[in-house]
Amino acid sequence: MEGTKPINKYYIFTTLLLVFAVFFSYVLNNNLLVLVSVLMVCAMIFFADLKTATCMLFLFSAFSYIIVYNAISLIVIVAVIYIFKIIFQAKINKAFMVVTCLLLGYCILFYDTTVDFKLGDIISIVFFLLMGVVCSIIKEEDFQEVFKWYLIGFVISAVMGMFASQIPSLAAISNIDYLVIDNYTTQENRYDIIRYAGLSYDPNFFSLSVCIIVSAILFGTKNNLGIKNLFLVLFLTVVGFFTYSKSYVIMIAVIYAIYFLKNDKNSIKRIIFGVMLSMLFIMIDRYLNLGIVQNIMRRFETDSATGNITTGRTALWKEYFYYIIDDVKIMLFGKGYNAHSLRKAAHNTYIEYWYHFGIFGCVLWIAYFYVCFTAIKSKIKNMDTKKNHIPLISFVVSIFFLNTLRFEHTWILLCLSLYSLKLPLKSEVLTVNDNIKYNSSGV
Repeated sequence: MEGTKPINKYYIFTTLLLVFAVFFSYVLNNNLLVLVSVLMVCAMIFFADLKTATCMLFLFSAFSYIIVYNAISLIVIVAVIYIFKIIFQAKINKAFMVVTCLLLGYCILFYDTTVDFKLGDIISIVFFLLMGVVCSIIKEEDFQEVFKWYLIGFVISAVMGMFASQIPSLAAISNIDYLVIDNYTTQENRYDIIRYAGLSYDPNFFSLSVCIIVSAILFGTKNNLGIKNLFLVLFLTVVGFFTYSKSYVIMIAVIYAIYFLKNDKNSIKRIIFGVMLSMLFIMIDRYLNLGIVQNIMRRFETDSATGNITTGRTALWKEYFYYIIDDVKIMLFGKGYNAHSLRKAAHNTYIEYWYHFGIFGCVLWIAYFYVCFTAIKSKIKNMDTKKNHIPLISFVVSIFFLNTLRFEHTWILLCLSLYSLKLPLKSEVLTVNDNIKYNSSGV
């Protein structure tokens, strides 16, 4: 690619307009707008320079769950167009190509032929292939810009998600989850409180995204947070509480505790500020009678009393564990990446991968993630000496309670977590920087 070149703002803002077109397609109950928007984004990605195309991809992917036409997810088409563009325009690391071919061959070899083929079966594979491609081309100068546009998309999607249950056609494709608390929820009030999920399939998936993004900003930003970053983390943190997720409350509390207790000259100020914000949140919650704190506390109280702090997950984990070890073939090679779950999803990504890919398949996935990380590492010249492990730790811990194999944002969150290990963010994440060099020479 040629030297210094700004991103194409026309393409970026057109993508933003198309995002709103997708949303209003549900308001108008006209899915044709979704199809038209996807085709236009695909065309722009095909003709855009690599940096602009990458920013467009991350921005549009923030709305993956609603980019659906006739029950078919179309975001995979955008991903495939981007992958082919990179293959033909940039040099891809040989190690990445070898591991990818082995992984794809493994998935085909142990494909579950008893299950009817669905387009959704290949989405997770395409997204993880996308992660490797992105890690192979994004240089350190581009990371801030790419993350900025995903963040803008995620915040917009979070606002749109506040209206999801009120739009019939959008509610129809959403998995509306009502808050149910033992000993408190009755037949009369069981549909009173909706667990907020943004534009994600599940409230827990949305809370996972919030934890990774917040930790990346808090621990990855050099010097002071800045007003924009402070507003972003506060907005996302508060919205996350409306998921009523126990794992979110625990994770976000740990993230903020580590941040406030960081051993530097501003630690006391951060602690005082954090206490004041917490008290203000509780006061507003009580004054407006939102019941957020009360309902979250009730979830912990009742589940602790019944020994069900994992909300039934431990029973599922045992069921999957014994099912896997009882069959040597499944234990070693998996049941197939397209295989149906047992009576319920495993609610544990590690068990989920073991179930679908077996021990040998998991080894290939570990090799794949390692290649992605080394690709990132090789592109960073000025690594930050104070590594930011918090986003990756948050990711690794959070997915212990979630199935993320088919979650549309997993690849983005993992990319962000891996890049955060090596790169600091600027003092303002949303600062626009057009003069970024883009190099397509590969790893």
